[in-house]
Amino acid sequence: DAKHAEDYYYALLWRRQFAEALDLAIRMSETDSTWFEKAGDVHMFLKDPAAALKWYDRSIEAHPDSVSVLLKLSDVYFLLGDLQKERSYRESIYGALR
Repeated sequence: DAKHAEDYYYALLWRRQFAEALDLAIRMSETDSTWFEKAGDVHMFLKDPAAALKWYDRSIEAHPDSVSVLLKLSDVYFLLGDLQKERSYRESIYGALR
């Protein structure tokens, strides 16, 4: 069930079994869009922000008001060197400093 899958996912991350965690997240995302974010998270653990971006984009499409995904998108754009998008996402949450 979903709760056991989530517990197992976090156990896999804790054990640094990222390939298995990613496989689980992808399989679970076929029926539950909340797993898009978790798939992106695994890619961040794998130091692959470009792949994480694809999953976070899918997640924000499914859940446009998700603050956690907006923050992760800002982190991804920072790592990819797109500081304008990084700032845009942070300001959408915290507001602009002027």
